[in-house]
Amino acid sequence: MTKAKIFLVEDHPITRGGLAQLIDSQADMEVCGWAEDAVQAVNGVDQTEPDLVITDLSLKGTDGLDLLKQIRPKHPRLHVLILSPCDGSWVERFTSVKRSPLELWRALPTVPRLR
Repeated sequence: MTKAKIFLVEDHPITRGGLAQLIDSQADMEVCGWAEDAVQAVNGVDQTEPDLVITDLSLKGTDGLDLLKQIRPKHPRLHVLILSPCDGSWVERFTSVKRSPLELWRALPTVPRLR
């Protein structure tokens, strides 16, 4: 079985570590890389070619939306899940960081390759 590759973009080490543990505990998913900022993320996504990027909306020096503008042209089929303290309806799947880890857990299978 091929594992879905997930790239994390999160500048808070505790949050990033918790997400990585949650994902890596699943038989069909793995964290293929992580970044603390958009520059690292662009390079990491280019190198690892993940199936899904989970990014914080608020990043050092930029935000998750600017990051998407940078990576979408080279990776148009890449799935993205944005973590944010606010609600939104303009992404494939939206999960607030104010919700329980179970909410993130429920969001992951909604990404086509992760079903």
